[in-house]
Amino acid sequence: MSITPTIAACLMVRNEAAFLDACLQSLDGQVDSIYVTDTGSIDDSIAVAKSHNAVIRSFPWGNDFAHARNASIAEVAEDWIITLDADDLFPPGEAARLRRHLEANACAATVRYAVQSGYTSVRAWKILRNRRGAHFEGAIHESLSTWLNECRRAGLPLQDTDIQLIHTGYVSQALPGKVARNLPLLEAEWKRTGPSAVERRFQIGADLGLALAHDNRSAEACVFLENLLGELASIQVHTSLPPAASLQALINLLWILSERKDAATAIAWTRKLEQILGSSAVYQLHRGLQEFASGNFAAAIQWLQRFAQSPNPDTFEVPIREEYLGVGLWRIVGQCHMGLHEYQEAAESFQRCSRLEPGNPEHELRRFVATRIMPE
Repeated sequence: MSITPTIAACLMVRNEAAFLDACLQSLDGQVDSIYVTDTGSIDDSIAVAKSHNAVIRSFPWGNDFAHARNASIAEVAEDWIITLDADDLFPPGEAARLRRHLEANACAATVRYAVQSGYTSVRAWKILRNRRGAHFEGAIHESLSTWLNECRRAGLPLQDTDIQLIHTGYVSQALPGKVARNLPLLEAEWKRTGPSAVERRFQIGADLGLALAHDNRSAEACVFLENLLGELASIQVHTSLPPAASLQALINLLWILSERKDAATAIAWTRKLEQILGSSAVYQLHRGLQEFASGNFAAAIQWLQRFAQSPNPDTFEVPIREEYLGVGLWRIVGQCHMGLHEYQEAAESFQRCSRLEPGNPEHELRRFVATRIMPE
């Protein structure tokens, strides 16, 4: 007779009352225990947690997310641990899938984590088998990488799942507070991260560059990210670096350059990294978008069509806008054909948009314009 595994949800919180209730409601009785580790809330976070019968624990905040996260998963009795942020939540029905989908011998499991509304999800290690030595590292953007690599070297099984989890914290009204909190931690972590820790260096560097831009220091952010990406010229760096880390640094730089209306530098950097990143579907998309923004329509079509042939978005290394999986992509392809006076191809692209999004008059209008100026 099989034994039903027990599950605990473990959260660390600080002044998260605005998000916490929705998070705990989404668990909907699908876990056996909820542990909330509070790091110094002065709002109603503890009261909200108590209303969901959570076990409340206190841990002094020491500017180190890994220390707090490790405290949040300590002394837990259940078989499995789900590590959540207060601004995470399960879509309806997803938490109920946990018990059915976890493999008994796995050390950890991923979820499909949607970190921003309107973007594709990515794999995230949020589910841990208890009493297997899991531990987080890093004062900010705490990571299980060291422990997961230890599991891989020991031949211990790790599991991927398609269970959906949504992160709701990256909304415009919450962003200034997150930047103010994270920027000094990122700067300190950057100083602590040596050049030999290549993956961690790029992860922290990409986020530090973006935080500098959000702190109205975009010129400094551009220089910082360009210096970081310049390190990819070293074969020792780019051959040991997972594509996600360098891709995120490039994407953050491209966003900052677009805000500064510097298309020339954006396309130059995108082209410079083709040899290293060109096989990535996410790179192909951004290369196409940059070629389009630079008026290089033929090249844009080539890269965007390569992206359109890419596999399931579950394989993408970093999130992309969901619109580029459908209408958004073919609308730009159609605009490129218009720019090349290829009106038949443009009309076909806009017709494809109409099939993907029926009832939207914009697509029919674009197709009509293309057909009217098409030569007889």
